[in-house]
Amino acid sequence: MPREGGLVTSNRVESSLLGGDKQVIDLVPYLDYFEARVLGGLRLSETDLGRTNASKASAITVSQGLQDSARDFQAVIADVITYYLLLPICLEGGYDITPEENMVQLEFTMINREEDRAHQAHGNDLFLAGTITHDEVRKDFLKKKPLSDEEKTNLKPNMDHEQAKEIQQIAGEQAIAKAKASKSTTAVKNKSANKTRPTNQHGRKSTKTRVTKNSLDILKESYEYQMHSSLKDARAGLWTIFGMHTTGVVSDQEDILSTKEEQIVAILDEFVNISLLECAKIIEPVMRAGIRDALEDLGIDGDPSAIMPKKSIDRFYKNYIAKSLRGLTDSIKMMIDNDEGLAGIKVEKPLELYINTIFEQAAGDLNCLSHKHIDAAYKVGYAKAARAHGVTTVTLSMNDEEGVCEACKHLEDKTVSLIDKNGSYASILETHPGCDFVISIGEK
Repeated sequence: MPREGGLVTSNRVESSLLGGDKQVIDLVPYLDYFEARVLGGLRLSETDLGRTNASKASAITVSQGLQDSARDFQAVIADVITYYLLLPICLEGGYDITPEENMVQLEFTMINREEDRAHQAHGNDLFLAGTITHDEVRKDFLKKKPLSDEEKTNLKPNMDHEQAKEIQQIAGEQAIAKAKASKSTTAVKNKSANKTRPTNQHGRKSTKTRVTKNSLDILKESYEYQMHSSLKDARAGLWTIFGMHTTGVVSDQEDILSTKEEQIVAILDEFVNISLLECAKIIEPVMRAGIRDALEDLGIDGDPSAIMPKKSIDRFYKNYIAKSLRGLTDSIKMMIDNDEGLAGIKVEKPLELYINTIFEQAAGDLNCLSHKHIDAAYKVGYAKAARAHGVTTVTLSMNDEEGVCEACKHLEDKTVSLIDKNGSYASILETHPGCDFVISIGEK
């Protein structure tokens, strides 16, 4: 009927208005139904579209479902392109295709980075358990080519093995030199004995072996290795923490630290505690060596442990070693807080590069600290032994001009008072890091 038309009927026709009294058809249920059909076909949820206020745990679970569906789509696409496009092209080109050697395939990268890391860690566990080979780990779990023989020499286990061989060779050379020296003539032995075991009113001094420069170098190398090993563990821990917080994978358990700030502090504190435990195995022998050398220079036979008891060594750890390591971790924490990339303000590179940059600088600072710790431990032990036997001053002089920097070459011998209580022995005996100075007995 036209819009402005009319209808005339007889009184025998009854008419009613359709659509009145709220009888208009409701399209919302139909639209919701069709929308649900579309989302179900795409394997999406309302959380993926940002329509709900789900919790973090629910969002992670739903997001994982979306990632799994995306991987299913990727698998279909990869199979179609591989077997219906790439394989026929290779066969037409005359290539003898074998699945084990030269099969060309289309592969997508892993969507879930945490799952990718877990997959790689699982492959590493299988390799360590002796289940698979190194080449299988690189091919199946890392998607990389096998290493050549030349590249394998640059792996950390091989480098550690070569370092251990070098240390063992040095120890062997020292043993051979000691054996040759023991075969010297009786006259040479007597002449040497008069110097190393002088006779006084207390009798003949028993021989004490002075720690040689080579031995101290070996201890320094071992100390630096332990320190840097602990620093690498701290760097790996921070990688994990920043990766978890970046992807939103954080534990909700109450007994586990849940904030990034607390976890960073815990990792750095663990580095200090582990470093102190490891350095105790090396610092104490170095301090004992300084005591023995001082007693030898004085021509006295004594017990190093009586001069410097265990509590004095522990005090040295707390007041010098631990304080310097805390300063290093404070510096690392400050660099992390001021880094725009780690804070998410200005991200231009992968996360690992920001962390590596910070720890490369920290590794350089740790080299300087390691040298200072060994040098201070030896000098403190020497000074303690000298002061215990009435010596009031010690002298610091250059060992060799080639072993010092240009600034230190012009310095004269430095006399240090052992009775001055304005500072600790570790601070008043400190010299320029990396420069070789010798400590000797001064005045009584």
